Amino acid sequence: MIANFSLEAFTLEQSLTWIRASSWLVASIGGSVAAFKAIFELRENRFQKERELRFKQAEAGKKLLDELFDDKEAMRALNMLDFNFMIHKDEDGNGIPVNRNEIPEAIQNIDGQEDPKTVMIVRSFDALFYCLNLFEHFIEVGLTKEEDLAVPMEYYAKLLAENKSVYVEYIRKNTYLKSLSFLNRFSDWRES
Repeated sequence: MIANFSLEAFTLEQSLTWIRASSWLVASIGGSVAAFKAIFELRENRFQKERELRFKQAEAGKKLLDELFDDKEAMRALNMLDFNFMIHKDEDGNGIPVNRNEIPEAIQNIDGQEDPKTVMIVRSFDALFYCLNLFEHFIEVGLTKEEDLAVPMEYYAKLLAENKSVYVEYIRKNTYLKSLSFLNRFSDWRES
């Protein structure tokens, strides 16, 4: 009987040990699976947040471009760069012919002319450089990215590069310095 009792006790103790070991193994596996799942979910959440941020940045870039194209004066400057000759309407609705070659002279305004054509050209380019200044600011603070504004701004940077020294002097004189940083993002501007 004593032998039976100790055999039962030994078997019971073995069973408890086996149950403890099994429980520990199951808990370890369960914990590892839970940790792996948590890491996977955190990673997926991070990727989702990055995608959402990137979408918001692209959306902000589009909004900035829309604002540029909605600004009548800035749009007039882009049209002046785009076309060799065009008749532009001033605030009173008068048609003023502008040849692209006249822009540098008006921007430099060496003789201090205040004629309607010079005033219109200067106001238009002020509006354009103000927008470019904002573009650079919003890129620097992370609201948008360069690639969100590159089309069509890379094209216009190339057109501005044709008279780069005139525009650089004007920008520096009128404190649109961030617009220079923005234009320097484009190789045609940098390399001119």
